[in-house]
Amino acid sequence: MVIETVVQIAVIIMSTSNIALWAFRPNSYSVDPRARRITEGLTVAWVILLPAAGGAALGFGWGTWQGLAVGGVALACWTVVILALRKRRRSRTAQSETDRQTDDRLLTLLDEPAKAEVNDLLARRKRVAAIRRIREMTDLPLPAAARMADLLRRGTVRSEQ
Repeated sequence: MVIETVVQIAVIIMSTSNIALWAFRPNSYSVDPRARRITEGLTVAWVILLPAAGGAALGFGWGTWQGLAVGGVALACWTVVILALRKRRRSRTAQSETDRQTDDRLLTLLDEPAKAEVNDLLARRKRVAAIRRIREMTDLPLPAAARMADLLRRGTVRSEQ
């Protein structure tokens, strides 16, 4: 019975810790939209499950130390998960605003003739050459140069429509 209780408490604490890390360190987890949706769904399920499991453990434990321990840990972790969920939802809006500001700053690194040159490469479907040219002109790392090329391509598509 002791080992079972320890395992239950360990599962609750590890799951809650993982959710908290997901919320408070967003860049250390996958940026894949599907993975985010799955993790958010699991977090919401955990928000529902923790108080139910904690209440059941306290109610059906009939005062045994195992029921009190599992129920107490579940209810204590519930507040952490609620805070994590609130933080994550708030940080998504802030992240999109930061991304927009970063995009604006990236586009100011090239002057108009350089943008025209890169746009010409992108129009000829030479994305790799465009990224290489951006890196030559700006000394940006590869991911930033690729992002700039995508921004310029999207800007070109918008202006053509």
